[in-house]
Amino acid sequence: AMCAVALTETPLRKEQTYVKSALEGLRVLDLSRVLAGPWAGQTLADFGADVVKVERPKSGDDTRSWGPPFIGPEANGMSAYFGAANRGKDSLCVDLGNPAGQALLRRLAGECDVLIENFRVGTMARFGLDFDTLRGINNQLIYCSLTAFGQDGPECDTAGYDAMIQASGGLMSITGASAAEGGEPQKVGVAIADIMCGMYAATAIIAALHERASSGRGQVIEVRFNDSDAFGVWFIGSGDRLKTKGNTYLDFELLQQPLYQNRCHVQPFHDGSGTADHTCQCRRLGRYLQ
Repeated sequence: AMCAVALTETPLRKEQTYVKSALEGLRVLDLSRVLAGPWAGQTLADFGADVVKVERPKSGDDTRSWGPPFIGPEANGMSAYFGAANRGKDSLCVDLGNPAGQALLRRLAGECDVLIENFRVGTMARFGLDFDTLRGINNQLIYCSLTAFGQDGPECDTAGYDAMIQASGGLMSITGASAAEGGEPQKVGVAIADIMCGMYAATAIIAALHERASSGRGQVIEVRFNDSDAFGVWFIGSGDRLKTKGNTYLDFELLQQPLYQNRCHVQPFHDGSGTADHTCQCRRLGRYLQ
């Protein structure tokens, strides 16, 4: 049996009173996998929504085995990666390739407020779980689809992963040691394209819920990995500006202000040795501010 992912509730102290969560009572069906979609569902769960995560029988979400580190014994535990993107959810195993499983999910979608999915374009329609089908069952459903490059266009059939999205969206071009130091484009240390996409999805879902309160109707939301990543660097411009510049803030005038320059006198730099080196911080800032 698959283990459910849920936070352990801390017992209320006598002097505490119950405070209703912002999204309490909201029902979310999370059919997504890996990170971007699960991050959106987790964000809604953090705000109090009841989120049911649908997983494959036997193996579950791909990220359950993405370790170490693992939570509990590796043989029957789950990876910390999975736990960090799926806290607060209940887990349900359903075979989407089975007509009975598809029927079950249609019934659940009829009782939910939100559905999240990040399958490749056309997969949900093949299972009879696309928006047009489900809105005939529940016209108040908020249906959120996350894809790499959108539902149509020349790259709609292309699967997307964080590293390729960081590269195609331009984020890698401004990340890494400066060109003067021989630096080349690098990806951000965490899967930031996935996380940004998930956060944008959660924000869009909450906005759609607000609109539904007045219209009484659901809607479909399309969130593209590539758009989410490119939005993070759009303000920088193009051409020569899209270069790695180490720890500087891309020529922002703020870096030339005396208040910022003086921070090196009070803000220590921790080099990982456990000691704070103010002098090193001064040298590092000074080199970039000259």
